[in-house]
Amino acid sequence: MFTPQFFTNQEFRFDDQNEQPLGSYPAPEQLSVDHNEYQSPAHQYPNAELHPPDLQSNPEPEPPSPLVHESQLNDLLQGPQCGDEFVHRDITFTGYGVPRYMQWDLGAAEAPQAENAEQQPVPGVVNEHQALLLAPASTPAPNNVEAESSESLDSDSEDDQTIPVELTRAEVLSIKEKAKNELRRIMLQKEGVAPTREKRAKTVKKALKVGRIAVVGHVKYTPFETQKVKEEMVSWMSSIRRLFKEYAIYNIQKDLSLRLPIEQQGAEVPHKKRLVPTLLQSLDFLHKFAYDDSGTLVCYPLEAEWFVNMIVDVIFLNGLHPYVNAENFDSVFGLAGAAAYNALSCFKKGTYKNVDASAEQFCDPYGRVIALIKLIRSDDTKRARLMRLCNLIITRGRELIGIL
Repeated sequence: MFTPQFFTNQEFRFDDQNEQPLGSYPAPEQLSVDHNEYQSPAHQYPNAELHPPDLQSNPEPEPPSPLVHESQLNDLLQGPQCGDEFVHRDITFTGYGVPRYMQWDLGAAEAPQAENAEQQPVPGVVNEHQALLLAPASTPAPNNVEAESSESLDSDSEDDQTIPVELTRAEVLSIKEKAKNELRRIMLQKEGVAPTREKRAKTVKKALKVGRIAVVGHVKYTPFETQKVKEEMVSWMSSIRRLFKEYAIYNIQKDLSLRLPIEQQGAEVPHKKRLVPTLLQSLDFLHKFAYDDSGTLVCYPLEAEWFVNMIVDVIFLNGLHPYVNAENFDSVFGLAGAAAYNALSCFKKGTYKNVDASAEQFCDPYGRVIALIKLIRSDDTKRARLMRLCNLIITRGRELIGIL
């Protein structure tokens, strides 16, 4: 690295003894750098030798050469005198190879540096071999450029090594099957009904990712998640809701006394038309009502006998029990309660009119059941009774399918 002290302390000697010495003068305070007009001293003075100054001696400065007039000297050399520091007036320090965005101030006490540089260069003494070039060290590349090159290299290497895998038809079928299992688990343990389309889309995306990783692992692959595949997953979620809804349609008329004796022809339709709207005003049809020892009518939430049987049959007879959390039946209660509400709504006018088992139709009653469960869990006694109910459902279901 070249410092002002180096340039001002150099003594230039010429092999030609007949050459008239031009003298030594103080260094200018600042010289502009012109990249295009640079001519190294080796070209200007082919016979010149550069000798580092003797740091121990303090030679007296030579008087200025009479070849240069004092007025010209003042014009050429502006700035304060440097005492014992001299520089030859004919040496052009233009800085070969200096980028245009660099500034080289020979009069400053600092070494040349790039603008906006984060790290200051360490000044040092330049030997005579380095002095022949009279040029600063090349500016290091910015950190971000090096980082970009590294990232580009990593990216290229990764692309070369990880060519997208074309999934076979068998692999896609296996992925979809595992995604359906993941959807069962999500619906029966975490969230039975997604409230919005965006939430359902995220659920499907997550399930497909779980299935893909289980089949092919974490590899780069050619996307297979077409709109048709996504719609298939959404339909699968609807099929689970329909399992509960169909069971309720076939049993709720008897369980909630919507049926009348067959002899009472023409009376059943008006009967349903009066009774069903009343039942839909609350969730009381999901609860069990019984008198205690003192003769007080007590409500046991979610313990209606037909409702418990519905959960046991749908979960265990349809092979859904492996995806149920035995310690938390909240989503199962929510799905079963929403299905019962949906089935009951089909008889609201007295005659049967189907109400689809879409997420939009299930969303409101499902949310009401979940809100009720949160209230139950806030009470220690009711929470313990709810846990006991879950254990009884598991026990009866295992007995139903012969699992001990």
